[in-house]
Amino acid sequence: MDEHGLIPEALEAAARGHDAQIVCTSPEAHNPTLLATLEPRRRALVAAARRADLQILEDNCYVSGAHVAASYRVLAPERTWYVSSISKSVSPSLRLGFGLAPEGQVGRLRRVAEQSFFGLATPISDLGAKLLVHPDLPGLEQKMLQRIGEYVQVAVNTLGVYNLAWRADLPFMWLTLPQGWRAGAFCQAAEARGVRVRSSEDFTLRSARVPHAVRMAVNAGVSLATFDSAMTRLRDLLDNPPEQISV
Repeated sequence: MDEHGLIPEALEAAARGHDAQIVCTSPEAHNPTLLATLEPRRRALVAAARRADLQILEDNCYVSGAHVAASYRVLAPERTWYVSSISKSVSPSLRLGFGLAPEGQVGRLRRVAEQSFFGLATPISDLGAKLLVHPDLPGLEQKMLQRIGEYVQVAVNTLGVYNLAWRADLPFMWLTLPQGWRAGAFCQAAEARGVRVRSSEDFTLRSARVPHAVRMAVNAGVSLATFDSAMTRLRDLLDNPPEQISV
């Protein structure tokens, strides 16, 4: 990857070397870095997928508003499997998702779904069906985005002097740590102060070069005041590193 997302040449090389069949990607909001892949790169990746005969699994569970660029579903309808969920955009209490199959592949998607789980309880599926056509749904989504933005703004106000990647519409942030900090050590120090963050090591292979960064999630179950206090504690930790790593 680079700052624009997956690199087409690297994708083709990986596909040839490992007899790959499918590439899984989140072009609208990469988790955990928040990268978005713009349309020129998406078109290049579609061309690479066609040359390597790769299927594309497009995961768009975090972004509910306008897309940054045309989806792979639009650019390559013959090979794109589009999946999303209302668990992030509406409520985590509703563990409901959906998938859109490539042209002519609906039967295969249905068989996979039916063989992967025993189905939803009728009250849950009925609730989901009513919610998706409810006139208040757009307003609920806007309120949720507004609430996420309030938390993100608190984090930016406190930690913005550091290398913090954020978007007002996404419920997580990516903090690249200052020189001297290692992700694991920072997570331990933060937890000692009552704040839990995720190390970059949790998102990489063992053999990969791990960036010194952490992922921070927004959880509206935590009050805004408590979240503000947590960000202040992280800022104090960054401003005053332990003596053994200070530079």
